[in-house]
Amino acid sequence: DSIQTGRDIASIGLDATGVGGAVSFVPDLLNAGISLGRGDLTGAGLSSLAAVPFVGMAANAARIARTADTFVYLGIREGQPVYAGITNNLTRRAAEHGDNFALRAITPQAVTRPQAREIEQALIIRNPGFENKINSISPSRPGYDSAVERGESWLRDNGY
Repeated sequence: DSIQTGRDIASIGLDATGVGGAVSFVPDLLNAGISLGRGDLTGAGLSSLAAVPFVGMAANAARIARTADTFVYLGIREGQPVYAGITNNLTRRAAEHGDNFALRAITPQAVTRPQAREIEQALIIRNPGFENKINSISPSRPGYDSAVERGESWLRDNGY
């Protein structure tokens, strides 16, 4: 539902804001409250620990790793990439695409859904001939350019 989606977006933003900095405990504690509101006691505990100096870095890493469940893939036809997509289940997604093309994951391990969307959008922009019918991130969305740059950065850092 839209309330859950709003909480997820706020939580991911707070995750990013809470990494480092002199006042990083503020977003960590806000995130603990969001997690409690969702009934996620593990997330609330990790967010609370993230507010503690030095302990917080490990807790932040653990909290962010829990949300990494999405893969970015290319649709390959006749040896050429023709489509970029994201999924939390590559086997299911391959079955949904059927014989249209084979899937090749480009993320060696799962990333967060927002990261996956950034990478996918960067691929769509790089490849205007891809068969994608919609953007992963709307160009009219605030923060679009920085999101695409983060996707581009991931692609460059990983040899794409």
